[in-house]
Amino acid sequence: MGRHPDNPLDQAAKGYPGKRKTKTEKAILEAERLAGLLVAVRTQTPSENKPGYLQDLRLKGASVMWDDYAPRLDRLHLLSR
Repeated sequence: MGRHPDNPLDQAAKGYPGKRKTKTEKAILEAERLAGLLVAVRTQTPSENKPGYLQDLRLKGASVMWDDYAPRLDRLHLLSR
């Protein structure tokens, strides 16, 4: 006898197990996402001129520090564009 096919709604709820990304595909997607953050275009003002990777939510603390110290460093001419 064999297994019956699952209802399409149940299959969607399972996340289509046969269609999951491999670890390699997940790593490639994550690397592309992080590379995109690193090459993000900078704007003109120092507080908005933060590096693209600081937009990552995992670096929220570093982003706050940037917002605090970037204007001071720019006034002292210690922050290059």
